[in-house]
Amino acid sequence: GAFNGGGHNIANLYINATAANQGLFGAAGGSGKIKNLNIVSGYLKNIMTDTGAVIGLGKDYLVILNCSNAATVVNVGLRAGGIAGTTDGVVRNCYNTGDVSGSSLVGGIVGNTGGNKILISNCYNTGNLTASNATCTVGGILGAVASRYTTVSNCYSIAASIKLTAASPSVASNVGGVVGLPYYKPSPWVSTKYDGAFDHCFYTALGNGPGGVIYEAGGEK
Repeated sequence: GAFNGGGHNIANLYINATAANQGLFGAAGGSGKIKNLNIVSGYLKNIMTDTGAVIGLGKDYLVILNCSNAATVVNVGLRAGGIAGTTDGVVRNCYNTGDVSGSSLVGGIVGNTGGNKILISNCYNTGNLTASNATCTVGGILGAVASRYTTVSNCYSIAASIKLTAASPSVASNVGGVVGLPYYKPSPWVSTKYDGAFDHCFYTALGNGPGGVIYEAGGEK
């Protein structure tokens, strides 16, 4: 099925939850589509996993098109994103201006990807990003990759800050201007083995400062 927001605005979205998969849509999939909606204000807090303003958990090749978020997203658990906590499919022409925080796997657009072919394109983030675990992963667009078929294209993040708030952040933390951690990164890096791509992306950020467009525990790409 498909949800077409018709370009309408959603204001004062408020969620204070204690269960996984939280957002305007908790979870959706089955080759479904969510498009043309704007969350212009609100506050979402969850103490569990997978929290995003538009959707907590997208699965089975969900398509998200032409959506935006300006609400604050606070996730005490893992996987928080301005648009989606975790998704498995396509995110295109979306942007986030709201602040996003979580323990780890935090992204301006998506916190974590699922296992299928993932495309995140023509998206941008200006919201501040914060991760609280001593060892954590955070990215300006995408926190972490969990599919070797992930492509991030034509995206940028100009967050004012990307911060790690643990008293003693680990040197193993992954803080990337665009992508925090490519889980399926081969060693040595060979793009033909990856079966995805990271192209035409850039970032600017302050705070702890990212280690590069893509960062993995001590090395930038």
